[in-house]
Amino acid sequence: MDKIYVIDRLEGDKAVLIGDDNGDMTTVEMSNLPEGAAEGDCLRLENGEWRRDLQAAEERKAKAHGLFFRLTGRDKKSY
Repeated sequence: MDKIYVIDRLEGDKAVLIGDDNGDMTTVEMSNLPEGAAEGDCLRLENGEWRRDLQAAEERKAKAHGLFFRLTGRDKKSY
């Protein structure tokens, strides 16, 4: 399975990426990322190019929402 990175933060013309599986960090020039890349985007390195992974982003979002609702005891309809 390919490794997924998440854009943790932007620092000037660089982006700090964190590996989703073990938290390793790397810094990448913004010019090497897909146009419009933003904090929280999930990326994969394919054939030397960074690509957004929309499916991974949706899965992470659903997991985070599920955890939020379990921790707060809120009904999803009321949020």
